[in-house]
Amino acid sequence: MRHANWFGSKGGLVGENNKSDDAPKSTAKDTHPARVISSHAVTINCATDEVYGFFRDLTKAPLYMSDVERVEVIGSRSHWIGKHGEWDSEITEDIVGQEITWQAEESAGRATFDEVPGRGTVLTLTMAYEQSFIAKLVGKMLQTDPAIQSRRNLRRLKQLLETGEIATSARNQRMLTGENR
Repeated sequence: MRHANWFGSKGGLVGENNKSDDAPKSTAKDTHPARVISSHAVTINCATDEVYGFFRDLTKAPLYMSDVERVEVIGSRSHWIGKHGEWDSEITEDIVGQEITWQAEESAGRATFDEVPGRGTVLTLTMAYEQSFIAKLVGKMLQTDPAIQSRRNLRRLKQLLETGEIATSARNQRMLTGENR
């Protein structure tokens, strides 16, 4: 099911009647029982323009998104190749250094970048997507739920930007890539 406009101009989610929900982005609800809204934030000890620039370069997403293998960018559109499928996305709003909003076939997202003097940047990622109860249950059990993945990916992005690498418990390259021994 395609939702032409998940996010309204005030940052809330758009419901069936095309009115923005007045609740804050992370708590907004609507009448879709299969629609999931997930919001996570991380403080990254880097300048806002550095965090925004790295996040905005979609070809760098596989560096910190463990479930993404490659991103091909064509203007405002992008084609994502992941471990569990492929999808297309389009950036619908881009306020340099402040916010990026995007839309995919069955999901949407918004990233906001807020400067915190002396501490860096708070990156808040809000996602809205369709997910059945069974898919949510299985995703939580297998740790593949999009909400779990986005939280992990934000932590990986923080590590990468602050230290230049991502900490791992893998002892060798095979363990890191998941190859058989």
